[in-house]
Amino acid sequence: MTRVRIDRLSLAYDRDVPTVDDVSLTIEDGEMACLLGPSGCGKTTLLRLVGGLLRPESGDVWFDDARMTDVAASRRNVGFVFQDHALFPHLRVRENVSFGLEARGWSKDRSRERVEEMLDLVELHGKERRFPNQLSGGERQRVAIARALATDPAVLLFDEPLSALDRKLRDVLKFTVQALQRASGKTAIYVTHDQSEAFAIADRVAVMHEGRILQVGSPTDVYLRPEAHFVADFVGISNRLPATVLDGGEAGGAVRVRVGQAVLSAYGAAHTVPGEAVMLHVRPERVTLVPNAADGPGDLLTGVVERTIFEGPTLQVWLAVEGARLIAEVPGVEELDLRPGMTVGARINHTTVLAADAP
Repeated sequence: MTRVRIDRLSLAYDRDVPTVDDVSLTIEDGEMACLLGPSGCGKTTLLRLVGGLLRPESGDVWFDDARMTDVAASRRNVGFVFQDHALFPHLRVRENVSFGLEARGWSKDRSRERVEEMLDLVELHGKERRFPNQLSGGERQRVAIARALATDPAVLLFDEPLSALDRKLRDVLKFTVQALQRASGKTAIYVTHDQSEAFAIADRVAVMHEGRILQVGSPTDVYLRPEAHFVADFVGISNRLPATVLDGGEAGGAVRVRVGQAVLSAYGAAHTVPGEAVMLHVRPERVTLVPNAADGPGDLLTGVVERTIFEGPTLQVWLAVEGARLIAEVPGVEELDLRPGMTVGARINHTTVLAADAP
């Protein structure tokens, strides 16, 4: 297995706007790390810098103790899986999987054994004589993964491999990709703009914006404890509530804040001081509604129902709270009798404090 270290990489297609801007990141042996962000944030460019398809203007790429910055892509021992599969249409499944082996001078017998092993791994036995156009989209992507694994690469690089597939197939194949990566024990970097995909398969997620990494952490940390406004908004619905700090605190600790007349306990993503105006980020599922609340306890916000949206498994409730909108999400089976104009209580079970001028 291989440890990948990205050390202050930068590259700008446009001299005034860096595509990758002084990025550093370490992916540990056997880890699946996801680069998550919107189109144009630099995640694919960063992946290609790691794979040697692009050369940085500054910074280095290391595989364990070997500096790879000046090493050609063909000599980096990486396996690429692309969005469009990149299979050879005139070659059968077996020949597509064995292509890299033959290029490396493997004997026919050794290559045949390796192909059999890879087809077993991706569950495509019986289809080895088919051409790519005779396979489903999911099967083609599994062929691409088998081909990438066949040469026993040190690092696997996935460039939005499922984005061209329909949602149901993506939901199935993302776990296939995860299982294959786990079975192989390979260090992997996976690029996606789909946060549910990243959260489902990644050991750690790096959220990118405008060429920089804003936050790196486990899926749980990134979702529940965002460190930037962009991260909070990008990885799901996030309510913003203006607040004032009552008791200052260090980053990572608890802090008390005031929202209107309510006093809440929050997670401080950064150092705060008493009297500071801050912004709270609250996930909808972290809001508990109290329909009959009147002069409730000090941790209860008061809101007016604007609208309700029944989505089957969940009921989304929009509330006007202290001049802001607070969206709550409760189980649809609760069948709450809520109508526009009603006043209800809202209890915040978890919230993150960010400075108003955070990115």
